[in-house]
Amino acid sequence: MRITVLALCACVFAYAVHPAYGETLYISSPAIPPVSGTGEHPGYLKKIIQEAGKRVGIKVRFNSHPAKRSLISSNNGESDGELHRIEGLEKYYPNLIRVPETVLIDQFVGFSSQPDLKIKDWSDTGKLQVSYPRGWTIYSKAFGEDRMHQPGLSGLSLFKMAARNRIDVAMHTLDKGTYIAHKEGLRLYPVKPAFAVKPMYMYLHSSKAHLIEKLAKGISDVKEDGTYSKIKRDVLFKHGLTDKAYFQSPLDRPAS
Repeated sequence: MRITVLALCACVFAYAVHPAYGETLYISSPAIPPVSGTGEHPGYLKKIIQEAGKRVGIKVRFNSHPAKRSLISSNNGESDGELHRIEGLEKYYPNLIRVPETVLIDQFVGFSSQPDLKIKDWSDTGKLQVSYPRGWTIYSKAFGEDRMHQPGLSGLSLFKMAARNRIDVAMHTLDKGTYIAHKEGLRLYPVKPAFAVKPMYMYLHSSKAHLIEKLAKGISDVKEDGTYSKIKRDVLFKHGLTDKAYFQSPLDRPAS
């Protein structure tokens, strides 16, 4: 009897320590290497978040959807949340709650076939034809849709258009855009200055709100002990990705 009671107490204690142990999150994201690639393509942030979840008893799996479809899926509860999005997304998708721990610091930039192109004021791009991936809220809210600003199906299609001078500027982020240009052998160059530098966050559907604090702790832990930077470097180096454009974030600095 005493053994049974002790075993029961141990189970209760374990549950108290890991109240979410065994829960699974299905997180949605566009397949954008090297951050969130699928299959043979690098996706270092996915591995980082899986490690963060593991530390707090949450299993994390991923679904891949185009950017706009991904947001709709997560907001409707078809997926449990988003992998990396800008702050303030809940204004447009009210069922999503931000996990208050930065997972990326992204440099949002334009790419052009002109190596020395500069845009002093991104709110006035003049006669430049500027396009951005559909579903990227930061660009759709800034540029809208008109004759000189059009969303495209994917970063790859936009980069090919920019390389052929069918558009002047293809918007993306520095690391992901660099990956596309290098992989496809496209002579495209980052436009200066950057459009914006923004911290990126996970979002969970409101039905998973009870996991937000726990997941935030897991993310914080992997950053503080250097696991974040180690996983990122291991994944990128494995794929031969050593360009400095991939290592511009303060989160890339190993823990001291």
